[in-house]
Amino acid sequence: MTAAAESEFHPDFSSDGDIVFQSKEGTNFRLESAILKAGSSTFRDMLNFPRDPNEPSDTPILLEDSTTTLAFIFNCVYPTSSTVDLRDYDEVWKVVKAALKYDMPCVLKILRFSSTSILSHTAR
Repeated sequence: MTAAAESEFHPDFSSDGDIVFQSKEGTNFRLESAILKAGSSTFRDMLNFPRDPNEPSDTPILLEDSTTTLAFIFNCVYPTSSTVDLRDYDEVWKVVKAALKYDMPCVLKILRFSSTSILSHTAR
């Protein structure tokens, strides 16, 4: 059994990819590193750093963010058919902090658009 197989995969990020990340709850995300590198200078720098050649290629890179936060930011840069709904301001704030930490301006743009759209509908 491989390291990544020991934990469950997020349903949107389970089949294609050359890199595996793991949330703080233990959910795995299999992603294409080229897509992450294009969407984030932090991931670009992280993934350009060489890994131990003796380590299996699917050994997850542990991240300190929640499954919900990672699913949201990965959905912003990765082509999937589903979306992640943030339930409250605490979740939104965690996504904002992650977007800043990982230098993902597209996530902030999507959040800005979403909040503007929500506010305009509630004002009617």
